[in-house]
Amino acid sequence: TSGKRTYINLDTISANYSEGETVDLQSLKQKGLIDKRAVGCKILARGALDKALIVEATDFSLAAVKMIALTGGKVVRIKNGS
Repeated sequence: TSGKRTYINLDTISANYSEGETVDLQSLKQKGLIDKRAVGCKILARGALDKALIVEATDFSLAAVKMIALTGGKVVRIKNGS
């Protein structure tokens, strides 16, 4: 069985992380922001991001990549299961 893919918006990330933190699948699960069974997560650009974060995910919308970069953050695309 393949795992579940999930989505999260930048406004949710911004509300739950502090400046300089790394956002990844494990931390999103620990904070209860995504399904514990998720094996991949796509970052979407709804809302605003007002801090520099390192965001690791399997996929990003183009607008989300731009917003993360504009706030001084870093986008890291990972493969499923890594």
